[in-house]
Amino acid sequence: MQNNKLEGGKAEGRRRFVWRSALFVATALLSGCSEPRSTFQYVGKETRLLGPPGDGYKPLAGLVSTPDAAAGIAEAVADGIYGEAQIHEQRPYQVTDTPIHWIVRGNRPQPSVGGGFEIIINKRDGAILHVTHYQ
Repeated sequence: MQNNKLEGGKAEGRRRFVWRSALFVATALLSGCSEPRSTFQYVGKETRLLGPPGDGYKPLAGLVSTPDAAAGIAEAVADGIYGEAQIHEQRPYQVTDTPIHWIVRGNRPQPSVGGGFEIIINKRDGAILHVTHYQ
């Protein structure tokens, strides 16, 4: 009689394990199907004309004051032009500091086919001054 109770308990435990495992797998599969959340919300086009920008905040070191910021801007611009896969292959980026610009270049391992990108960014206002891709 006691042996029967043990066998029944083991069977019940197996059923619970199988049921919980199936629920876990289903939850994991369903959560993987959802699209990743964006970091921005597109609200449409502005229909009114805006005047010239005012005298907003301008840090003494400029809006783009670090090599990390310059690399992030260059990566965003290059991803949009050349594609994320091609640009990410060129990491780590080479960032050169000049008195008024950042020069960000893609780093291509040798030997490789094709060249790297080069983007020049104004330190003061973050303007993209030059974009090229070497062959």
